Amino acid sequence: MSPLKKRSASKATILPSEKTVKKGAARKLSRTLPSGSALTFAEVLASFVGFLQANQKAANTIVSYQGDLRGFGEFLEKGLGSRRVGIQSLTRKDLEAYQGYLEAQGFKVNTRRRKLLVLRKLLKWLHGRNKLGAEIGIHLPTLARSERIPFTVDLRALLSQIRKLPAATEMDLRNKALLGLLAETGCTVSEVRKIRFDHVRTTSKEAWVEFEGDKERRVPVSRAWVASVNEIKKARQDKKNPVIFVGYNRFGPLGSPISSRGVEHLVRAYSVKLGEKKLVPRTIRHSTAVHWAKQGVDPVRIQVWLGLRSTHAKKTYDAIIKAKLRSSERAVPTVLKSSS
Repeated sequence: MSPLKKRSASKATILPSEKTVKKGAARKLSRTLPSGSALTFAEVLASFVGFLQANQKAANTIVSYQGDLRGFGEFLEKGLGSRRVGIQSLTRKDLEAYQGYLEAQGFKVNTRRRKLLVLRKLLKWLHGRNKLGAEIGIHLPTLARSERIPFTVDLRALLSQIRKLPAATEMDLRNKALLGLLAETGCTVSEVRKIRFDHVRTTSKEAWVEFEGDKERRVPVSRAWVASVNEIKKARQDKKNPVIFVGYNRFGPLGSPISSRGVEHLVRAYSVKLGEKKLVPRTIRHSTAVHWAKQGVDPVRIQVWLGLRSTHAKKTYDAIIKAKLRSSERAVPTVLKSSS
């Protein structure tokens, strides 16, 4: 092989991969801080953004950080009155004043908390580059997260409104039964679209729906709901289709199940008719859990009926139920149990 060919082959073997090129480009975006003694906030923010980009932070995260930190830049400009302070001259009192500034701006607790955490990241980064004499942000006090209890509705009233809905067409029958299933079982959007006729079981004493998949379980339903499903079956032109809740377009029913987005749109479309402007599928699920708790259903049974397995999900519903029943005289049930 000639020397020229050897050189070409050598170059070919050391060509950087596409991933390496992207990382190299990202590193160029990570600007070094100017060596001058007095840094402007704009210089610090630009370098910090470059650092985030070089470390492959998500674009949305970077945009969010920039927005929060620009607010701090505005504070440095006007939040301290006549005394203008550079970022390298910050004191703990200045940071405490910033918390008051955020509150005066009308930001809610969780928003203020997020802005303070982002600022702490910036100050820690700046200290790591020897641009702050002391890491004043390391113990910067932040607010405790404010846990907002989800909105719920009176399930009895909701079920009453659902049962009053007209059922003149096959689509009306589908919508009425779908809303009824969400309310009676607290199932998720992804689960309701998979329900087939053979999932509905009845005996002389009870009726229930069997949910398959990762969260297999059987949840009781009313005879009235079973009757609504039977009406769908009678009106269905395609008798061989096992899916109860099929999708529709302008030409009529489709052979495939309704989409998850379709379920969400359906609930929103009926929210005003049902007397609840803010109704969404998750609201119905939360309301069902609270209704069961008020009826004295065993907490472990509620957990099983909802298909809750993760600790986080159990804690979420435990908090919802406790908040809704806090004023009740009887003991507050808990969904969070060690057993799954």
